[in-house]
Amino acid sequence: MSVCTSCKKQFPSDFLDKIMDEMAGNQNPFYKIDYTCPACNAPLVFEKELGMYYFINSSNKEIIGAK
Repeated sequence: MSVCTSCKKQFPSDFLDKIMDEMAGNQNPFYKIDYTCPACNAPLVFEKELGMYYFINSSNKEIIGAK
């Protein structure tokens, strides 16, 4: 599991599953979704790039997880 770089809390699995389903359902090989952390509301960006999924802290562009 991945954690938020702002509050250090682990993302709930249903939160990540929802985002992964949305990304997998989009046929664009380069796709970006903006969300906020469910615990602290810090801005997050989730990106799909040629089949890889990245969880990115939008304030400093740090990759906080990949699938």
